[in-house]
Amino acid sequence: MSKFVWLLGSVLMLAACGISDKAPIPVDSMKVIVWEMSVADEWFNEVMFKDSVARQQKLNTQLYQKILASHRLSRKDFDAAMRWYEARPKQYLELMDSTVAFAVRAKEIPPSQVKPRK
Repeated sequence: MSKFVWLLGSVLMLAACGISDKAPIPVDSMKVIVWEMSVADEWFNEVMFKDSVARQQKLNTQLYQKILASHRLSRKDFDAAMRWYEARPKQYLELMDSTVAFAVRAKEIPPSQVKPRK
């Protein structure tokens, strides 16, 4: 029994060593993608509200696909990266802060609308 426990512990330690805590998409790249998707959402909500729901969903999906294609990413890769960030609050907060700062620098969000964290 003790050999089994020792073997199991060794396997778990080796598996844990192989797990990387490195972001699948670096925050500097991810912030641009998140910002572009936010801009696409805003445009979509402002301009396309008159169309049918089915057409809206199709167009919104196409916008996302174009953004991801411009960054050479699949939807699966993007979703996996977002899940990675969401599972790590510190890195997710860094991503969101970087995205807001990027938007402010791009003059998409007036600085007066950015509220500091508490």
